[in-house]
Amino acid sequence: MMQNFLVANSVKLGTTRAAVLTAEVTDRYFDEQSGLTHLYLRQTYNGLPVINSVGNGSVDGSGRLLSAAAGFIRPGAATRALLREVGDPTVSGEEAVGHVAEEMGIVLRKEVSVAPYLGKSIRLSAPGLQATPMKTNLVYVARGRAKVELAWRMVAKLEDESNCYELAVSARTGEVVYAADYVSHASYTRIPCRPRPPTTEGGPS
Repeated sequence: MMQNFLVANSVKLGTTRAAVLTAEVTDRYFDEQSGLTHLYLRQTYNGLPVINSVGNGSVDGSGRLLSAAAGFIRPGAATRALLREVGDPTVSGEEAVGHVAEEMGIVLRKEVSVAPYLGKSIRLSAPGLQATPMKTNLVYVARGRAKVELAWRMVAKLEDESNCYELAVSARTGEVVYAADYVSHASYTRIPCRPRPPTTEGGPS
C-alpha cells in the first residue's frame, strides 16, 4: 500500500517510479499504544544502498495508510551519468579506515588488515580505532538531490567506548562524506534529597 502510494505520487515527491520500486525496507515496528505500524525505506541503486536517501510511512490497524514521505534522489540523465562515472573504488576499504583514524587523530597500533569476506562486506581489523573487527561495505551517499558519492560505510565503536560513529568515506578521495554520532552526551546537576522524619503535627488525632 505504501509503495503503491509512493509510485503514484513519485513525480510530486521529486523522484521516479523505479526509485520507489527498488527501495529496501530498513526497519519496521508496531506501536502498541497507537496501533500503528511504522515503516522506513532506503533507496538503492546498482544494488547498493543510498545513504541519506530515505522514505517512511505509517499504517493503522485496518491497513489504511495514514502518512508517507520520501526524499529519494531522482536518477535523471545527469545523475545516471554521474553514477556511471563513479565506477570502481580507487580507495580501498583498508585505506578508508586509515583515513578515518587520521581524521580522528587516532594512531593505529598496527596496519589495517582484512579478515574473511562476509557477503558484500569486508571485515577489517584496526587496533587503536576499534577493539573488535569492524565491517565495511560499499554504498552511495546522496549529497543533495542530484549528486552521489561511492563510499565505504562503517560503524566504528572507539576502543575507549567514548563514542560510536556511523561513517562513510569517499571511495575516490578518502574524504569523510557522512558521519552520525550514535552517542548522546548530557550532563546533570544532582541535588541530594535528605528524608525527613514523619510528623503528626496538625494531623488527625
